[in-house]
Amino acid sequence: MRAATGGIFTARRRIVGPSTAVRGKAVARGAPLAIVTGWGLMADHSKKPTALFVSPHLDDVAFSCGATLALLARSGWHTVLATVFTRSVPDPTGFALACQTDKGLLPEVDYMALRREEDREAAEHLGAGERIWLDLPEAPHRGYESAAAMFAGVPEEDEVWSEVAENLRGLLEAHTPDVLFAPQALGEHADHLQVVRAVLELADAPAAWYRDAPYATRNPKSLPSPLLPDGLSEVAVDVTETLDAKLRASAAYGTQLGFQFDGEGGMRETLSGFAASEARRLGLPSGEAAEALMLPETGELLENDVLRKCLWLPSGRRL
Repeated sequence: MRAATGGIFTARRRIVGPSTAVRGKAVARGAPLAIVTGWGLMADHSKKPTALFVSPHLDDVAFSCGATLALLARSGWHTVLATVFTRSVPDPTGFALACQTDKGLLPEVDYMALRREEDREAAEHLGAGERIWLDLPEAPHRGYESAAAMFAGVPEEDEVWSEVAENLRGLLEAHTPDVLFAPQALGEHADHLQVVRAVLELADAPAAWYRDAPYATRNPKSLPSPLLPDGLSEVAVDVTETLDAKLRASAAYGTQLGFQFDGEGGMRETLSGFAASEARRLGLPSGEAAEALMLPETGELLENDVLRKCLWLPSGRRL
């Protein structure tokens, strides 16, 4: 693919917060939280198309559509990786504490600071132009008291979606992205459902919906959330050239690999095998790798010349 050149794009202001410098694998509680961080603060992105990737958790974009992010970054896009639920909560108890101790981490370790540091490394492997951490708490810190509860729908009293929408609206104003990548909420995790609802509140968001991994790998026939809008069609992104970047980025999330994939080897086998099966399912040539997206059947996304170059219809022909 050729790098994107030219086009009319408005200048974008930056939302910047204090940066953390947390290094190592055991992070003590009390370390400062970077609500929003990034790099390249003096760069002029006004002539580049911009892609905003919204990740519910610190790993979802890498596992799900990380190769698409890497592909756009290599093709001259300004890529922004924004993760929603990243807040450190002091002195967790109950299920929230178990979410870290069952991964071999001591109670005094700041689990989310450790995960943010993993995300920092993953973003570098993907070539993300900016990395943003929004200061919102994960489901176990919002009253969900078990894994079963997180996958049993969203209770009426959990209105975090409105805060998510407010944060995302600010990012849209700051970056005016040409495309916003959001999860389909496969697996129906409460946090993913809340992100979907928040994106739907942004009426003008040019959304492309990605398949959530590892949920899609466990049930490839799973369907998108019924919350998604009508008039969407599935397309494939040929990520053969950037699959390795995705795997290296995914390997950075060391706290999650044993729990989600039975180790790094299992992660590489699962995600590479899934990318190959997605390519076959959507009609790409033999030996290729793909990530699938749901896009509006009409509108600006399918008219974007740079984006079109890497999209395939399920029939196996390029758009």
